[in-house]
Amino acid sequence: MCLHNIRMSQVVVQPISITDANTVYISKIRFSESVMQAEVVGHPSIMSLSATDVYIMDCDIDGSHYNEVAISVGKVKQLFLERNHIYKTCGPVIGISNELGADKIFISGNYMHDNMELPKYQWDCTWFTFPGMSKEIIIANNTFVFSSGYFQEFFARSSTSAIERLVNVNNIFVRHNEQNHGIFILSSVHSLISGSNIYNKETVLYSMADNTSPVYFAGNNQGNLAYIQAQGYEAGTAQITDGSAILMDDRPCLTAELAAIHKSVAEYVREFDYKYQTNDRDNTSIGCDNYYSVEFDETADTTDGYDGINRYSNEVFSSAA
Repeated sequence: MCLHNIRMSQVVVQPISITDANTVYISKIRFSESVMQAEVVGHPSIMSLSATDVYIMDCDIDGSHYNEVAISVGKVKQLFLERNHIYKTCGPVIGISNELGADKIFISGNYMHDNMELPKYQWDCTWFTFPGMSKEIIIANNTFVFSSGYFQEFFARSSTSAIERLVNVNNIFVRHNEQNHGIFILSSVHSLISGSNIYNKETVLYSMADNTSPVYFAGNNQGNLAYIQAQGYEAGTAQITDGSAILMDDRPCLTAELAAIHKSVAEYVREFDYKYQTNDRDNTSIGCDNYYSVEFDETADTTDGYDGINRYSNEVFSSAA
């Protein structure tokens, strides 16, 4: 199932609902100016998807007036969420579920801001919920801006989520309020790769409900960046708490001064940034919008042949094969 380059507005029910698909590919959806009517469809989402493999890319989603989860993804084994602009959701941004566990969740290059404005269930101020078991979750090269007025707001919270490998790199987490806040509130993490992130507030970074988790920080150390770095995590990460500007006024990009200092881990930099401009992996600023990216010059492209990944088998193929 493929949905591409569609503008949706003045929708009063559930605009996208797909069940029991093998692969769902959604790109360049523009969704805005719609009002949820729960009496028409119970617990409506902007996207309600049930599929093995889900790709949501380059979409612009204004979640105003949808105060339940904006994107609901069930039975998923692989989810790719890339270069999306998701903002003003009244409720949670995305809920991901699979009773059998997910193989891979990849969240990269997204700009998400001003969400959780009016959640229907006020205790559920959580942007992301993950399945009970996940083999790998990669969150890289994103810009997240928190501004909910509720007394608590969490990026990812699920006390039953056990993750084999969690990657948290090259992200910007900016909070514009003083509410109770946390980044990863999970059950357990077996392996953590983290670094080159920016936080503008002192907050809980990693909290595991299971104290036998291989990655575990107790008490106040859950938000103690210096302690976490001393354990070998969050290398190159900064907490900028002096109130100075982190992002440019007109784009989700680091200021010139910060971009010159805070560079991304090259291994996780994608070919294109949020603007679909070309990245130089060795000179990419942190976040979704690379200060140093340049427009793609098709006339200078000397690429010969092709390569790709078979997402069913995760095998690499190319024109040379």
